[in-house]
Amino acid sequence: MSEENRIVQQLTPLFKPSSVAIIGASATPMKFPTWITSTALKSSFQGRIYLVNPKTKEILGIKTYPRILDIKDNVDLAAIILPAELIPGVMEECVEKGVKAAIIFSSGFREIGEKGIKREEEVLRIARRGNIRLVGPNCMGIYSSEVNLTLSIISFREKGEIAFITQSGGYGIEICSSAMSRGINFSKFISVGDKIDIQDYEYLEYLYQDPDTRAIMMYIEGIEKGREFLNTAKKVTRRKPIFVIKIGRTIEGSRAASSHTGALAGKDALYDAVFKQSGIIRAYDVEELFDYLKAYLTQPLPKGNRVGLLVGSGGVGCAATDKCIELGLQVPEISEENKEMLKAILPEFASVRNPVDFTASGAQGIFTNTQVLKKLFADPNIDAWFFGGFTSSSIAEIKDIIEQFRPVIDKINSKDLMGEVKVPLVGSMDENDIVRPIMEKMFGAIFYPTPERAIRAIAALHRYRNYLRNKEAEDSNY
Repeated sequence: MSEENRIVQQLTPLFKPSSVAIIGASATPMKFPTWITSTALKSSFQGRIYLVNPKTKEILGIKTYPRILDIKDNVDLAAIILPAELIPGVMEECVEKGVKAAIIFSSGFREIGEKGIKREEEVLRIARRGNIRLVGPNCMGIYSSEVNLTLSIISFREKGEIAFITQSGGYGIEICSSAMSRGINFSKFISVGDKIDIQDYEYLEYLYQDPDTRAIMMYIEGIEKGREFLNTAKKVTRRKPIFVIKIGRTIEGSRAASSHTGALAGKDALYDAVFKQSGIIRAYDVEELFDYLKAYLTQPLPKGNRVGLLVGSGGVGCAATDKCIELGLQVPEISEENKEMLKAILPEFASVRNPVDFTASGAQGIFTNTQVLKKLFADPNIDAWFFGGFTSSSIAEIKDIIEQFRPVIDKINSKDLMGEVKVPLVGSMDENDIVRPIMEKMFGAIFYPTPERAIRAIAALHRYRNYLRNKEAEDSNY
C-alpha cells in the first residue's frame, strides 16, 4: 500500500466513523464537555454515539457507560474530554477496546512545560502501540460533512466545500462562525491542537482525495515535518487551492504562538518561501482570507493578468488602476471594436479606454444592455473585469423601478441572461446597496466594499492560475 493510501485509510475512522464514544460526556450547564456532548447529539450523525461517564446513568435522556470497555459494540472514534492526568489511563482502555482514532480536547500537555511533555510522550506511546491516530491534544475537535458529525462547540448546519485546518482552537471557532455568517460553509473543520501525532501534511493528503472538499484554508502557527508538508502541498495545490493565514510574523507574535500551543513558529521569510514554492495563497488577515475564498468559489480563474476596469467614477478607476499595478496586474486598452461600440452608446465626455469611465449618465446605457456587456466581457484584450462607482444613486427613483419589476427580477438567472461568462467579474459596492443583489443575479458577479479588496481578490485568482500554468509547463517538459 502506498504512503498516501495508508494515510487515507488511517484517517477514515476519524472523518467517517461508524461509532463514536464521548468519554467525559456531561449535561452540566455551561461546561465545555456539555457543549461537546450536546452539539454531537444534535448533529444528525449517521452512526452511533455512546456517552461515557461513571458518575451518572444517563445524560440528556441517553444511557451512559462507566467505561468505554463497557460498551459491547465496536467503537471507531473516541472523543476524550477529561483532565490531562486521566488521559493515559483512558488511552490504555481505548487500545484494549480497539479504537482506531481519538480526539483529545484536554489541555495540560507541552504548553505547560516538562511535565506536560512527558505526559504527551506517554499518551503517544500508548496510541502507537494500539495503532490509534490522535487529534490534539489541546484542541476544539472536528466536523465532517461526510457523516454529519460535529465534535466541537459550534454547529455546522449547512454543508460546504471548504476544509479548514486550524492550529488555534478558539480563534479557529471564531473564524468558522464568521465565515458561516458570510455564506462560506465547510466540508471539514479540524482543530489540530498540539499535533502530537497527525501532522498537517497528513490532513492535506486526506483532503486531497476528499470529494466533498473543493478548497482548503489553514490557520498556521508552526509546521512540523516541513519537507513532507512542502511535497504534499505541491501535489494538493494542483487539484485544490490552499489559502493560509500564518501568524507569528513578528518576534512578539512568534513568542505568543510558542506559549499558546508550544509551536515552533520559525522565521516568517522561510514560510513565505515554502508557500510560494507549493502554490499556497497567503492571506495576512481573516478578511483577506474570506475575500479569496469568496472569489475562488464563485468565479472562474483568469487566463492572464489583464484587467478591464468598468467604472462610473474616475476616482474609483484611479484607485483600481493603482492597485492593479501594485499587484502585478496589467490595465491594457480594450479592443477597438468595443471602443467603437461604447462610443455609440455613451456620452461624449465618457472615456472608452481603460478604465472605461461610463460616468453616472452612461450607467443605464451599459447595464441595461446585455448584448453590450456580453461583448465587453468577451474582449480579447481582457482576462478579468472589475466594475465600481455604480450605485443606486446612479439611477433616479431606483427603488420604485426595482419594486415595479420585482417579479421579473426574482426570476433572473445570470446564465440565462448572459450565457457562460469565462472571465472573473468582480466589483466594489456597498453591501447595503439595493442594486448589489440584482447585479449579482444578473451577471454572476461578486462585490467587495472597496476597489482595493476587489482587485486583491482578482490578483489572488491570477496567482493561483499562474502557478497551475507553470506546473503544466513543467510537466510537459518531462
